Formats: sequence, C-alpha cells, structure tokens
Amino acid sequence: MSFSKKGNKPSPFIVFDIGSASVGAALALAPNGKQVPQIIYSTRVPIVAKNSRDHSRFISAMLSALKNVATDIEQDGIQKLSDNKLNAKDIKNIFCVMSSSWHKSSIEVFKKREEKPFIVSSKFISNMLENADEQFLESIKNQPDNKKIINPRFIEKNIIKILLNGYNTNEPKGKKVNSMDVALFMSVISGEVSEKIENILEKIFSVNSVSFHTFALSAFSVVRDIFSTEENFLLMDISGETTGITLVRNETMVKDVDLPLGKNFLIEKVASSLGTMHEEAHSLIRLFLEGKSISSETVKIEKVLVEAREEWLASFRKVLADFSDGLSLPKTIFLTIDTDIGKWFVDTIKSDEFSAHTLARQPFTIVELGSRILSKHCSVSQESPKGCDTFLGIDVIFANKIANE
Repeated sequence: MSFSKKGNKPSPFIVFDIGSASVGAALALAPNGKQVPQIIYSTRVPIVAKNSRDHSRFISAMLSALKNVATDIEQDGIQKLSDNKLNAKDIKNIFCVMSSSWHKSSIEVFKKREEKPFIVSSKFISNMLENADEQFLESIKNQPDNKKIINPRFIEKNIIKILLNGYNTNEPKGKKVNSMDVALFMSVISGEVSEKIENILEKIFSVNSVSFHTFALSAFSVVRDIFSTEENFLLMDISGETTGITLVRNETMVKDVDLPLGKNFLIEKVASSLGTMHEEAHSLIRLFLEGKSISSETVKIEKVLVEAREEWLASFRKVLADFSDGLSLPKTIFLTIDTDIGKWFVDTIKSDEFSAHTLARQPFTIVELGSRILSKHCSVSQESPKGCDTFLGIDVIFANKIANE
C-alpha cells in the first residue's frame, strides 16, 4: 500500500480508531517531502453499550458508532479537502486501527542454531516461520468461549526483529551465520466483524483499500521512532474495557497482555457503590480528581477509589511479576489514556512499590503520549483548539509511515 501523489498535492487518507469505549476518525493529508502528516478533520463518538460482556450487542454498538463517525467525515470532513484543491475521489486508503478488545495477538521468537554456518535467505526465513500461523490459531481455539475470535482473519504478521549471531540487523539476506532469532508479531480479528466494518465504509467511501491494524503495533512503532534512544520500556494503553501492557526489551516487543480492567472498571465501581448512572459516576470522578467534588460525596468517592486502586494494582503486579521473569523491569512507561481520569491511573502506578524493581531501582517514569509530544510528528488543523487526539495522532503517524515504506 502506498500513497500516490500527483504533482505537489498531498494525498488524503482516513484513519478509524476502533476502541472499546469509543470510535474515532481522522481525515488526514499525507505530506510531501519532509513535512509531517496533517489531520484536517477529526471526530469521536462513544460506544453506547449497556453491557460490553454481551458480545453481540457490543459489536452492534461499535458498528453503530463507526457508522456515525464515518457519516460525520463524509458530511463535514470531506469539505475540508477543498482548501487543498482535493475532493472525496482523491481518498484512496482507509486504515482501521483496532484496540485489544477486538483482536488477539501473539509475540513469538523463532530460533535457529547450527554448528556449520548457513546462509540467510527469504526462503530460509519463510521455512522457519511456516508453522507460525497454525500454532497461533490453535492457541486461540483453546481459549475460553468468551475470549475466542470467531472465524479469525490475520491482519498482521510482522517480523519486528532479526538477530544474526546475537546482533540486530535490518538486512539479513545473504549473511552467513551460525544462529538466527526472528521475533514475529501476529494478530487476528473476527472475520465477521471485519466484513461488517468493510461493508459500512465501502458504502460511504469509494476507496481502493481498507486495511486493519492493531493499536499495540501502531503505538510500538511510533514510540520506537520518536524515542529512538529508549531500548527498554513498557507500553500501556488504558482504554474503556482493558489495560494493555507490552514489554519491550532491546527495541523488541517481548510480551503483551490485556487486563480486563480499563477506565470503565473505575467508573462502574463508583456507579455501583453510589447507586448512580455510568455518566454521572464518570462526572463525579472527574470532579473529585480536580478537587471540585462537594464534601458529602468526597469521602464516599475516595473510599471507592482506594478499594479500586488495590484491585487494579493486584492485577498489575501479577503482570509485572510475569514480565520480570527474574530480571529488572524497564524504568520508563509510555502511556496512552484519555485525559479525563488519566490522573488516577498515573498516580496509582507511581504509588506502587513494584517500581523498586526497575532497572534503575527507581520509581517508574511515566511519559504520557499526548498532544505536546505528538504535535511534532503530526499537525492538526487550527480549528482544533484541544490539539491532537492521542489515539488518532498515533494512528495517523503509523498509517503515514507504513504507506510510504
């Protein structure tokens, strides 16, 4: 996939960020020369599902939100193209970036050791990885019914690192070595879900390609490019339903896991304890974190949040214990999260004693991937005073990168 540029015109493309709490969309321009991609219009709507554990209704709610943002782009976003002497027919590519609620992924390292040197070739690497698909699909079949992907469709099968005789290389072919390690990232989504997404988008837009990607790989790729000196770190994506955590060692994704405890976990705790609706609980948490809650509610909310902190940290500690595997953990955490109640999660992570097990024996350093950082790599229209939507910004940077590789 690539962007076709005519003369000096930038190429428009659309990115859909399909999460577990909302669906966002950005109409962007691929740059010419050394410029960064520009978001000229963006929108986001919540996924209105009373119970995300009712998977069929959750899918329907997501598709409804997707249709709404796609229609918004069609009705209000497309007209922004005229400022660049472009129109809807110039849009050729759509990228759908899926959160962990919609896909299953796996990171596997395949190793080859020989006493006599062997020459690395494309065929040799393919032979090493020939059973990877079947092994991954078999592992999905063995998962509990509520975690299965029905009719899985591969969307990513990316080699993220190759070591020859223990050394990293981007050009392995033709090299004579005794050992080779290949790190492979694979992901699948439901064939039924992907087909319904394509049907909605193809009815609204006339495009050459609708491609699917995972937010985990997108964020890893963007962070690795922006923070090129960081070789070891944790990636955390706290979305509506889940907290995705990825361990990166020596610039390679090593392990990833999803906790079923995202932003909605916190909101539901408060809603249940105070006997209120989801939306009101969300508002009460925001006011509490801003120090604006009324005194009669402050004590109640604080008690609930303390209990929620212990429950969330218990799961977080188990993940970190598995990740450490006897080794020190990276000190830096790159975090993506909505800003409204992100402070609670940041303070919770910093408060935990597990940070004493980092490489530097110091508390975690948390880098929030927000507008301030992303603005250097993705510009937004002056009509967007709040700056760049973190998730859409990462998606657009990633989409622009892979389209030009």
